[in-house]
Amino acid sequence: MNVNNFKTDQEIVAEIATRIRNLRLNDPAHQMSQSELAQRAGISRSTVARFEQKGEISLLPLIAILRVMGLLSNFDHLVPKEVVISPMQVSRMQAKKTSRQRVRK
Repeated sequence: MNVNNFKTDQEIVAEIATRIRNLRLNDPAHQMSQSELAQRAGISRSTVARFEQKGEISLLPLIAILRVMGLLSNFDHLVPKEVVISPMQVSRMQAKKTSRQRVRK
C-alpha cells in the first residue's frame, strides 16, 4: 500500500505502526515480543503497545524501535542527506536575490 494514498497524517502513522508490528511478529529475523522490543529499545512496553494499537509515539522512541528492528537506514530515503541543486536552480535563486531591492522614498 502506498502512503501517498492516505488522506490524513494519522492514517500514515497507523500504517507505519501496522508495518512495524507485522515485521516484529512475522519476519523471522525480527521476531520478538513487545516486551523484548521495549527492553532492547530502552523504552516501556506500554509505549510499544500504544504505538502498535493507536499509532501514538514520539520521535525518539520511534527511532529507538527502528534501530532495534534494523530499519534506521530507511531514514535516508525519508530525509535525503544531500540535496542536488541544478545549475538552473542556482541561477534562479541568484536572480531572486538580486531582484529584491529596497525602494527609497
